[in-house]
Amino acid sequence: MKSITHYDVTNLDYSGYFAVGLRANARNLGYRYNVSRTLPTRLSEAAAVTPGMETIAIFEAKTSDQQFWFCIDGHDINSAYRIPILEHVQYYFKVNYDREAITSNEELEAFQHKILPTGPSFPIRVPRWQYRPSLSGTRWEYRRNWGRLCHLSRLGTLERLIHYRTEPKTRDVAFIVPYYNENQHTQANEFRYEVMEQLGRRANLHADYGFVGHVVPDKFKKYHVERVSPQNHLQRLASSRVAIYVRGLHDCVSYKFGEMLSLGLPIAGQTVRSNSEMLGGYPHFTEQFSYDEPDALVDRVEELIADPDSRSSIACSNMNIFDAHLSPVAVTREILRTICM
Repeated sequence: MKSITHYDVTNLDYSGYFAVGLRANARNLGYRYNVSRTLPTRLSEAAAVTPGMETIAIFEAKTSDQQFWFCIDGHDINSAYRIPILEHVQYYFKVNYDREAITSNEELEAFQHKILPTGPSFPIRVPRWQYRPSLSGTRWEYRRNWGRLCHLSRLGTLERLIHYRTEPKTRDVAFIVPYYNENQHTQANEFRYEVMEQLGRRANLHADYGFVGHVVPDKFKKYHVERVSPQNHLQRLASSRVAIYVRGLHDCVSYKFGEMLSLGLPIAGQTVRSNSEMLGGYPHFTEQFSYDEPDALVDRVEELIADPDSRSSIACSNMNIFDAHLSPVAVTREILRTICM
């Protein structure tokens, strides 16, 4: 590998994790890591007719004998692909990968050789000096970019997140989740509400739970709590003995999946439906992600609270899985192995 160029034209909430990993691997593996704020013409034309581009991280790779584009798609829906981009890239890595969604779609079937799974991600801070707002363009463009960077500056670095592993455990479980105010989110909201109901019935659990959101209506308002900063959220999560994982919208792999593993927390969670072929082989995976009924999920929380040896074993395993396989460096190292084959 001679160089990787990141086209910084999409949402850094989706691309920042991989950018951090590729930048770190550049130091380790000896290639140049560049940032460009302009897409090449062909990709720019494809992006102009492609909705939902904000979820895609686009890169150019140069090796000793070839030059090509690849992308990483973090879209929630496992059947959603950006066909104009798919036509131009040599590799299309999908966070929410589902083989059946590809083989059952005639339009995608022709591209299945270039669609590959990759590990989950979550928003982390990127280096300010590389992703500073561009001073070129209109005043509106500058203000938009500056606002984006200010948002990311509130996020913690990966190093800061890892530091929270040593946070003293002051509660049994924390379950603070967004309330989604659209009809398509009804099922997810109801499941989360029922988990909170179950937590409220377990007098033996020291639990912190609720919905955050600008609008939390009707019965859900009963559990409305104030939003906190990303750092305070992570500290609250890290100070829990057990984490509760629920799938993201459209049954995707939630950002919380990677956060919980990185913090070294034992998890009681719903079944992971996207990218299960890649993730399912890790130790304790089925033991942690098998609870699709609220009462069964909270029963599992109680079991873990009552078994400190099991909690310790799973926590250590989760930390090792994250560090070895699912950290930004590990995920992008595997991508690099693939694209250099």
